[in-house]
Amino acid sequence: MMPRLVSCAALVLLTVASTTASAANPYLQRARERYQALDYPALPGLLAEAMVQPGNTRAELVEIYRLQGFAYTINGDEASARQAFLRLLIADPDHVMDDSVSPRFRAAFTRVRTEFQREGPVTAQHQPPTRGLRVRVTLKDRFRRVEDAHVAVRVVSGESRGTWLTVPMEPRSTKGTRRTLEALLPDPAKALPDAPPGEYVLEYHFGFRTFLGDDVPVSGLEPLYRVSTGGGEDTSSSPRWPWIAAGATSGGVGLAVLLAGAAVSLGGAVLLGQQPRDDRGQFLASKGENATDAYVRVGTMAALMPLGLVGCLAGVVLMMAGVGMEMAGFLLLRLKE
Repeated sequence: MMPRLVSCAALVLLTVASTTASAANPYLQRARERYQALDYPALPGLLAEAMVQPGNTRAELVEIYRLQGFAYTINGDEASARQAFLRLLIADPDHVMDDSVSPRFRAAFTRVRTEFQREGPVTAQHQPPTRGLRVRVTLKDRFRRVEDAHVAVRVVSGESRGTWLTVPMEPRSTKGTRRTLEALLPDPAKALPDAPPGEYVLEYHFGFRTFLGDDVPVSGLEPLYRVSTGGGEDTSSSPRWPWIAAGATSGGVGLAVLLAGAAVSLGGAVLLGQQPRDDRGQFLASKGENATDAYVRVGTMAALMPLGLVGCLAGVVLMMAGVGMEMAGFLLLRLKE
């Protein structure tokens, strides 16, 4: 009697579970039936409806992507099948298909899985915070595995450590498979208004998740970063200000050399024009001066003109170099903002 009761109870539970699953996503249940009946043309519409049903579980989403991949493969739409299988692998990176699946479907999935394993790892490059404590990360994420990114940050002052605060990262730019994300870290001067400047730091680390909320392993980042703050900008790792200072100095020196060269050239021309000449335009020697001394004096005045022009040219070169260095500095400043 007891075994029969247990069997009946188990049958009732299985029936209830099946009815509940069907009620939760009836379109997926119908897609399963059409798949078993080899009615592949009916799958795309049913699966599209199944995808937008609220409350889909991870297992249901994996099954939807799996059946989508099969349907697109049958229809010859390799690009859509690839996208469906990629979404499946993002949801379940270790997914495999057993021998009960059609060899054609297994082959299509295996190609995508091989590509995913080879080129799916995500790498990142960190840019330290500068102006306004803005931090950036550039992700190389070919298959868009990262759906959500955030920074966990806390304030440290002496032996005191604040609670972790999660700051979402926002997209800044996208170029091919690379995405740059940024976040503004909280101002510790507001978090710790009584802390003396320079006596506290920010500790932070990054987190990346899939569309299902799973953590995505990302290489190229440290487990924890620390940045000293004084309630303002950290410029210790920024090379832009030396460039701007060097450019301003070079430009100033160039302008001084240019003015000096112009003055020398003009002075030489004026002095040369004031020297006495005879009727044929030849320079005359001054009183008590022989011909050699006259030639030396006149030659020196004449030499001032090209010397001044060389000085002008050097001044222009220095000014151009200064402008170039200042532009480089301001460009770095712009990129760091």
